[in-house]
Amino acid sequence: MRIAVALLIVGCQGESVAEAVDSGKASAEASADAGDTGACDDVVGNLVPNGSFEAESDWRTPVTLVDGGADHCARWARFDAAREWDATSVRIPLTGVAGAVYEFGASVQRLDDNAAEGDVFLIAPSGGPEKHVFRALPSKGAWVRFEGSLTLTGPVDSLTIGVGANAMARRSLGIDRVWLRKK
Repeated sequence: MRIAVALLIVGCQGESVAEAVDSGKASAEASADAGDTGACDDVVGNLVPNGSFEAESDWRTPVTLVDGGADHCARWARFDAAREWDATSVRIPLTGVAGAVYEFGASVQRLDDNAAEGDVFLIAPSGGPEKHVFRALPSKGAWVRFEGSLTLTGPVDSLTIGVGANAMARRSLGIDRVWLRKK
């Protein structure tokens, strides 16, 4: 008699990170490579391309890609603020209508000794609504997950998601697992 055993491994914050099935014989399927941007996208419907920074990035203020120690997948981005209150962001083209709700989030860590809050934001163009989520970054090097939502007040052709230094000093922050989806 053969018994099939299924095991679900749970990672940070209750995410399902891997599933292993043992049916008594070896599987011919290989696991997805973490370097493949598609294999790392665990946020269903994510509108942010390369939200885990597994490939080169086109964020407005340059970020540096770092291997290892990521909150999600293999890489993350280092943002070194050039000035006080600096931010980095990426514009996401989309067609949004009044009343549409968008959920967003990111993982952020502080890399400096400044204990000021982090800021993850979503902004509609042309004076439309914006939402900022502020959270403490208590420990240097510890990832903190931010989440928020924004309801559109009119039609838009894009949204901008970003991370701000939120301090009267230059900051160094780590950014990973950036996501945006329509609710």
